[in-house]
Amino acid sequence: MTRVTRSIGAMSWIGSRASKTVIASPKLSRVGLLGPSTSLWGGDRVASPAQVEYVGFAAKGAAREYTLRLRRTAADPLDFTLVIPNEAFLSHRVRYQDAPDVCFLKLQRELLACADGLPARRLGVTDAELQEYRENHAPKPPQRRPKAPPRT
Repeated sequence: MTRVTRSIGAMSWIGSRASKTVIASPKLSRVGLLGPSTSLWGGDRVASPAQVEYVGFAAKGAAREYTLRLRRTAADPLDFTLVIPNEAFLSHRVRYQDAPDVCFLKLQRELLACADGLPARRLGVTDAELQEYRENHAPKPPQRRPKAPPRT
């Protein structure tokens, strides 16, 4: 199993091919199938240690529903459903392989915003959030090398 670790700001991201897990504690980290993300959508602290697991998705009607499971130390696991409309995939506003990461970041943002409680168990991913993700994860343009001076 290959593991890649790097820090981004106050958060560490860990990449692995074995699982898709996020451990949220005073220092947040993620173990993911695709390696580290380059952007987070907010905050760097969570009130209590928690682990977020990607469970899977279901194609239902006009949307795909992604399930993430929140495990806290002394509580039963809680499942959250994050919904992305199929139209967002068909219009290329989000790629299928990016959807779990988009949902994780959305849930992370919601958990950080609700420090005193929990967010709704069913959340929709907005067009603005998809646009923000695309902008933060766009490929960097290639660096052009300066031309060598002509040989004389």
